[in-house]
Amino acid sequence: MKPIIAGFALVLGAIVSPASLAAKEPVKAPAEGLVEVEKGAFQRTWVNPDFDFQAYNKLVIAPNGQVDYRDVGPAKNSRSSALRSNGQKFGINDTDRDRFERFTSESFSKQLARSKKFELVDLAAEEKIEPGTLIVRGHVLDVVSNVAPPVAGSGYVLSNMVGEAAVVLEIIDPVSGKTVAYAAERSVIQRRGNSSIDTMMESNSVTAFAEVKRWAGRIGSRLAKELDASHAV
Repeated sequence: MKPIIAGFALVLGAIVSPASLAAKEPVKAPAEGLVEVEKGAFQRTWVNPDFDFQAYNKLVIAPNGQVDYRDVGPAKNSRSSALRSNGQKFGINDTDRDRFERFTSESFSKQLARSKKFELVDLAAEEKIEPGTLIVRGHVLDVVSNVAPPVAGSGYVLSNMVGEAAVVLEIIDPVSGKTVAYAAERSVIQRRGNSSIDTMMESNSVTAFAEVKRWAGRIGSRLAKELDASHAV
């Protein structure tokens, strides 16, 4: 785990753990003034009921979202050890981590920009946030791969799941600096159509990252629809 987010991930542990997300276990609200809603677009969603989303029509993505990878050992060693133990979790090398972060960011932003009520704006570091703009800050935590790293002479890899990760999304009011909405979800990154173990297919870097982009795009699309719905309230 990267030291910069160790504390952040620890605080979120009770919220984004598979058990709490699946069972809707009671947890403390992630920020002051937030109330959990029963039917949000994500597994767990909190909103400030007193905040007027209709007063905003622009979004900017914060550059300080964090990414954390599960420690399952070095990518070059994890394949042999996991296969010996019938495990399915593999390390991700630095090159693929960079690609994962770039592809998720690009796909998420592309779909978020399709919002019908909010314009996604690109903000340079020296620019000030204009009135009517909300900040979107996203975090991807506990990323783990289910696709074994390739080894020369070992042949192809069969898999129906690329990996899994927990996603945390914050909507922040730049005027007050407070979080006005918050969503958390743990989900699998898998082939289109939610293929089962009986329909495993060959997996490689190309197919895996195609699924990563689709997964991130779906998250961005769902957030856009949820924000658009806030204007209809």
